[in-house]
This record gives sequence, C-alpha cells and structure tokens, in this order.
Amino acid sequence: MNEIDKQKIGSRIDERMTELNLSNVAVAAYVGLSKVAVGKWRKGETEPTGSNLTKLVQILKTNAEWITTGEGSRDNLADNSEFTRDEPARDVIQRLTTSGHDHSALISIPFLDAQAACGPGVINGDFPEVIGRYEISEEFLARLGLPITGEGLILIESDGDSMMPSIPSQTPLLVNTKERDFTALVTGKVYVFCADGEMLCKRIYRNLDSTITLKSDNTEAYEDITVNREKFNEFHILGRVKFAFVEM
Repeated sequence: MNEIDKQKIGSRIDERMTELNLSNVAVAAYVGLSKVAVGKWRKGETEPTGSNLTKLVQILKTNAEWITTGEGSRDNLADNSEFTRDEPARDVIQRLTTSGHDHSALISIPFLDAQAACGPGVINGDFPEVIGRYEISEEFLARLGLPITGEGLILIESDGDSMMPSIPSQTPLLVNTKERDFTALVTGKVYVFCADGEMLCKRIYRNLDSTITLKSDNTEAYEDITVNREKFNEFHILGRVKFAFVEM
C-alpha cells in the first residue's frame, strides 16, 4: 500500500478515535499492542491488518471497509458486546515474565491510565480508570513476595525518561498499592506518586533530618528533590514499584 493510502487510513482512524474520545492507551489495551503502534496508525506510518484490524474496528464501532478504503458504512451501530473496558489487554505471561513459563493460575491485574490515575479518588478499591487488564501467574507474583490473589496490585505505564536507563518510558510497572504508607517507605526503593497532576516515578531516600529526597536514575538530566514530611504528605502515593517489565 502506498504512503498516501496509509495516510488516509490514519486520518480515518484518528477521526474516529477523536469522535469517541479514545486515547492511544485505551485502543492499545483493547487491541493488544503498544500505544506507540496505535500512534503510528493515526499518523499513517503503518496500517492495521488481520486480527489487529478486526479488534480496531470493534472498539471504533465502525467497519473494516470504511477504515481501509473510505467506502461503505462508516458507523457500525450493532451491539458490540465484545468491547468492554475489562477486556484482557494481552497475555502478559508471554510478554512480561523473564524466566520462562509456569503452570500456575493466572491472576487478572488492572491496568490504569497513568494520567487519569493522578486525579482524585483512584485508589479506592474500585479502580474506575481501568482501561485494560493483564493476566500474571501466581508463581510470578509469589516470587516477588506479592499476594497471589493480586489484591492491591495495579499496572501503570511509566512516562518520560527520568528513570532511564533502569525504567524506559512506556514501561509497564507492577505497583503494590498496599505499600504507600509514609512510615513504611523503604529507602532506596522506587515509588509512583502524583504531584500537581503529574505522575512521578522516583527513588525515595530518608534523610537524618527527617526530610525525603526524591532521586531520578537519570541523574544527568534531573536534579534531586528534597522535601520535608509536610510537603511530601501533599503528594498522592500510588504505591511501590515491585517490577518493571522492560523489553529488550
């Protein structure tokens, strides 16, 4: 397919996503790809094919013919019972574990929108901003010392380069929301928290004067931030990062 046709397809995808107020992350979670791949579709750099196209037209409530050629019915108003925000995003036992497979039960872990998670009231047990789910094995959780029921666990995607090279941008992070009490913070460990509407991922260090230092692994680009407990209490701690699923 030539570049002009790809750009036209991208334009139709972008148009439909905008109309339905769907983010790249939401579409990626449903289709089972990265948000970068969805972004390339919208820009006309690549085109969806096969099962990816099938999933895409489901979430966009349209038809493959209209997406690929611009012809045919634009709106598919039929009941789309397959589309649900609780649809498993992808089989992460294949993608995220680092030491092979096991045969233990799979536990569904909610995948939250990072930006939405910085709003009020997310960590309330209901997870209203869930945009997909991963399935992770009990054995994998047990090896990390986490509850095999998945209780208190969320997945969220890193944003930015502040924790490079340890945690690249767009890396899925497994976060334990049960480890977010100030008195239980472990020095030198990575936590995810929100400040001024932005998600931050930093290493936390306790100082002898009772202040807290927030340190980035990318020390060349980011300076340390030292705050007192009163200021730190203004931050909304999501939890401790227990594993970063870095793809090599």
